[in-house]
Amino acid sequence: LTPPAAQAADVASFVSLDAVVAQVRAAAAELTLIQEVLSTSVSLGTAPPLKDLKKRLSSGALAELPEAAVRLDRFIDNAPLEDWEDAVWSSVSEQTRGSREIQSVTGTRLPGVERTNDFLCLVFSCFNDPRAPPSTDVLLSLRLLGDGVAMGIRGDSRITSEGLTFSVDDVSEKLRAYVEIVESSRIVASKGFER
Repeated sequence: LTPPAAQAADVASFVSLDAVVAQVRAAAAELTLIQEVLSTSVSLGTAPPLKDLKKRLSSGALAELPEAAVRLDRFIDNAPLEDWEDAVWSSVSEQTRGSREIQSVTGTRLPGVERTNDFLCLVFSCFNDPRAPPSTDVLLSLRLLGDGVAMGIRGDSRITSEGLTFSVDDVSEKLRAYVEIVESSRIVASKGFER
């Protein structure tokens, strides 16, 4: 028997969860290098190396982080909601929510909404739906870091090495928290996350 093409592709994309976890760890290592570069820039009082940062964010492990996180999110248990959370989030219409539901039933998606929290962030200023995929927070912060670098390249004088350092620290902290969630879930990673 041959599985349907969609099912076979799904299985093929998850051949090695350890490899996907390794991609996430490689992204964390890239962030550490970026932190060092920005720290040096702050110490020397120089402008941030924006083109280098853009290159690092758009290639390699950091560019692959969203795809890796989406893969891992599919295997991570959602934390059970408390009664008040369930009541609040159940009152949000599925047409506007766009979230994945318990037991992996995909809800209705809004056009142009790639991640669960895109719509909620628009409405609630990044208030997180507790049912959102665990990577939502880190991926939104990574996107904001990329937006900041792009603003700096366009000449926005508000973008500084010090400010970007805070953004990178934020992404790093959220990535560490995400890896802890991954490691404490039903996915058993072979190695702990280095701090």
